Amino acid sequence: MHELTRSGINIDERTKETLRLLAELTAPQSMETLHTLVEMLPTLGALVRQAPGAVAAMVDTGDELVMRLREAGIDIEHLGRRGLHAAKALIDSNVLEDAAVAVISNAAQSLEAALRDAPHTASARLQLSATPPSHWKRAPVLLDPLRSLG
Repeated sequence: MHELTRSGINIDERTKETLRLLAELTAPQSMETLHTLVEMLPTLGALVRQAPGAVAAMVDTGDELVMRLREAGIDIEHLGRRGLHAAKALIDSNVLEDAAVAVISNAAQSLEAALRDAPHTASARLQLSATPPSHWKRAPVLLDPLRSLG
């Protein structure tokens, strides 16, 4: 004990901390969690043993996909750069701001409601879209969603 004290270890403090941890560890909730963990150990062990093979299979699959895309003439690096550029542009555009998303959501809901409540069929909607505006009889189907946007 004197050696531990001489080496700078506070035995009283360590004992108190150990007892505090023991009390926490043996609390009913902790014991329930520990029992669950112990029950899961065989499954977790099996998963850990299978992880290297699973990772290798995923990497092989990814390599094969990249190889096929390259054989098809697709430039993966260019595609990746374009995807990152598009993602950055989307983020920088503020289109994902709450107000912008609310406007888009409102427009989509209004259009869906107008089309759902319209008394005509899909073919009539197609005919309406091909008809000059001066001949529209059911213009509210198209105009109602715009009106709901304010």
